[in-house]
Amino acid sequence: MSNTAFSISKLLLFLMLLAGQPLFGQGGRIQTRPKDQGPAPMKERRAEPDEMVTFKDHLWYGGSFDLGFSGSNSYNIFIIGVNPMVGYKILPFLSVGPRVGIQYNYIKGYIDFNSNQVKKLNLFHYSAGVFTRAKFFRNFFAQAEYEYQSYQDYDPFNNLDKFRVGRDNMYIGLGYNSGGEIGTELALMYNLLEPAESLSLPISLRFGLTYKF
Repeated sequence: MSNTAFSISKLLLFLMLLAGQPLFGQGGRIQTRPKDQGPAPMKERRAEPDEMVTFKDHLWYGGSFDLGFSGSNSYNIFIIGVNPMVGYKILPFLSVGPRVGIQYNYIKGYIDFNSNQVKKLNLFHYSAGVFTRAKFFRNFFAQAEYEYQSYQDYDPFNNLDKFRVGRDNMYIGLGYNSGGEIGTELALMYNLLEPAESLSLPISLRFGLTYKF
């Protein structure tokens, strides 16, 4: 081989080594760009155990209101009352619970048969009972209810002497609830135990509110 050919061979080898130099570091290892590790991954949140369903979770609250006025040529009656209730959901559509009530009646007029003077009278009625309510067809419900009622009456022939009377009532009826956490409802109830001699109608219309029904 001539000196010229040998020199060209050494020059090519030197250029090849020079071109490959940036790819090698100390110890002959190939240098690579460190990968971007990014932020440290967040630790996975430990799953919370399922919350226990308590007795309170099955409860809902409600109540109806009594408000009325009636009168004639001889007397006027004003009525106001409240009837709170608490329901326990045995099933999502079936509830049972207690219901209590208090009502105030104010009577003014010629209510003393022994006098033609205008008199005033205050009467208080109390009740307590239990109910069963079943939802059906969206927000409609059927309800059956038993209550014991203690109410005040008066003797128009004996100086308006007041006395207390107890009686049993058994109601059945249908109603509609608007739904939602706070709902409004309207129910039509019929008293199966309304005495035949009573002047009161056996049908009552109830308007009320509910919470979590």
